[in-house]
Amino acid sequence: MKKIIAFCLYIYISLSLFAQENIDKYLNVNPLLEMVGKPYVEYNPHCSRVVDKFLSAKDTLSYAKLIEYYNEVEAIDKTGEWTFNRRKVEYEILAYKSNGGGLIWSDNYTAQDHLENLLKLVDFAKDKNLQICLIRILTQVAFTYQLSIYNYELAFKYFLLAVDESEKVRLEDYPHKVQLYYSLASLYYTFREYDETIFYCQKVLRNYYPNGNVYYMHSNATHLLGMCYRNAYADYDRSDSCFKQLLEMTASFDEPVRTTWEGVAGGDIGQNYYLRGDLDTALEWLIPAIEKITYIDDMPFASSCAVTVANIYMEKNNHKTAKKYIDKAQEFYMNSRLSNKPNTKSSKLYDVQFKYYAYINDGTTAIAYHDSTTNAQKRENDEFSGLVLHRFEQQLHVSDNLANENKLEIEKAKNRLYSQTLIITLSALVIIILLLAMTLTFYRRKRKAYQELVRKNQTWAGVEIVDDILLIENENLEESIAESNITELNKSEEESNNELTKLPSQEDFIIMKEIEDFITTNELYKNSDLTLDILASETKFNKYYISTALNRCAGINFKTYINEFRIKEAIRLLSDSASKNLSITDIAAKSGFSDRKSFHRVFKKITGLSPSEFRQNIDLS
Repeated sequence: MKKIIAFCLYIYISLSLFAQENIDKYLNVNPLLEMVGKPYVEYNPHCSRVVDKFLSAKDTLSYAKLIEYYNEVEAIDKTGEWTFNRRKVEYEILAYKSNGGGLIWSDNYTAQDHLENLLKLVDFAKDKNLQICLIRILTQVAFTYQLSIYNYELAFKYFLLAVDESEKVRLEDYPHKVQLYYSLASLYYTFREYDETIFYCQKVLRNYYPNGNVYYMHSNATHLLGMCYRNAYADYDRSDSCFKQLLEMTASFDEPVRTTWEGVAGGDIGQNYYLRGDLDTALEWLIPAIEKITYIDDMPFASSCAVTVANIYMEKNNHKTAKKYIDKAQEFYMNSRLSNKPNTKSSKLYDVQFKYYAYINDGTTAIAYHDSTTNAQKRENDEFSGLVLHRFEQQLHVSDNLANENKLEIEKAKNRLYSQTLIITLSALVIIILLLAMTLTFYRRKRKAYQELVRKNQTWAGVEIVDDILLIENENLEESIAESNITELNKSEEESNNELTKLPSQEDFIIMKEIEDFITTNELYKNSDLTLDILASETKFNKYYISTALNRCAGINFKTYINEFRIKEAIRLLSDSASKNLSITDIAAKSGFSDRKSFHRVFKKITGLSPSEFRQNIDLS
């Protein structure tokens, strides 16, 4: 029997160990792995639950395990988003170790240390172009400035930066933009900047998203709107419409949230009726509201409502009931002080106590409460004034920093401008020098080419060159003509069916020689009216023979033949220093041309230069 019991015990222990091993293995499965690749709106709720679970464990092993999970996911992700998430969680762990989830930080990791880490994540999100991550971290920086550093000006700055970035993404992709709008609206309300508060509350209400926490922002914004209409404009009707809308919005909420809003909205509607002077209707709303508010333990608001009820009964001369609510208000006030709940104001409570004791003729107590009322009002005003002054000092500090940064930027911009100007100037100078060098080189080459062309034309025209390079007499003309027109002769031969009939004869050369001598001796080419008929008449040759001899010997017509004489004459005149005062028109006339235009055209065609270009290049030739 003992053996059977021992065996059964052994089997039980083995199965238990096996089950525990598998349970541990299951529990060690990384719950974040399935979130890789999913959009923020899907993975954030799951990640928040995992982080809250491990943070609430408050032990080093849990923190290390959480980081291990994030490292594993980061190794898979390629976008950088999970690197951002891992670093953010690391900073959250450091903050949680330091403040335990509260607002009092240890010296090991201060709020300033946390802020510096968050600002590094801002840069990381920008570098990786992680839009939603950037909005998240800008918002967290803003909250850190507001709640831990108490630098409200920079809190505003980063909230507004986060809002600007959030406008670039859809509400479906980042529903928390609604909470961002409300946070900024609340901060403006703290400083009684009601227009800005209303603007951002309306942005909350215009952006509907059917998600629990996000949808609750609509109820918060609606309540804040009602407070703005009351405090900023004394518009009690619009204020009431907000609070009544709030009652409709929260009717479907679960307990105790629904009771909370019923008490808050009812109390605020009662306050509005009291401010209107409708005391009975105010009581109808305020008394039930006090019961609901105490149910959810909102002692500061319960105390405020009880004070209003006490004031109403004082005005109705029902001082016994007024004392009852004064005592309630005192009790709620003391409870709120003990619980360190914010927005606990005592001046109105002291004031109604002063009225009560003055009514019952307890002068000593009345005077004491009157003094307390004055002191409390001064303290409350000083607190708000100090808050505003603190922000103003921060604005000045930010402005000074901005001015210094702008000054540095201006100096940097000036230095960049000077550097750029110097570089541009030097570059332009180099380009100009290169262009000048290229222009000069081109000019010299062109000048040289023109001078060479002038020399060739002078040689062709029989001008004696002083440099003793070449001296050509007119008797070499036949050879020059033959060489210059060999191409034309070849063309004529190709077009001819009977080549022998096109070749110049001895008789043709004799005619050409006599005609050339006659023209040269008598300078007939200077006659601008010279024609083939006149030449034939002067030389006693048949004009047909002259024309045929020209075509066969020179391959040109009579007009071209005479123009060559004229151009040679023009070249001689242009080359003669004695003719340097003659104009181009005079040169044309002395050479036998009837007008300057035809002279210019023929001269350029034969020499390759205009008369002016020819003259400009003579002195250097």
